[in-house]
Amino acid sequence: MVAPCNIHINKLADAAALGVNNANGKAVIFNTIAIFDGISMGTEGMK
Repeated sequence: MVAPCNIHINKLADAAALGVNNANGKAVIFNTIAIFDGISMGTEGMK
């Protein structure tokens, strides 16, 4: 919700979880960190 460029990832996670659950697995969706261009621009990692 903080990074608009990553907002679509929730839909991908939901689709993957549905597939796992339909295949008799148990999906677990969890959050993780995200790198923002505005924060990392100009750093060594972005060069």
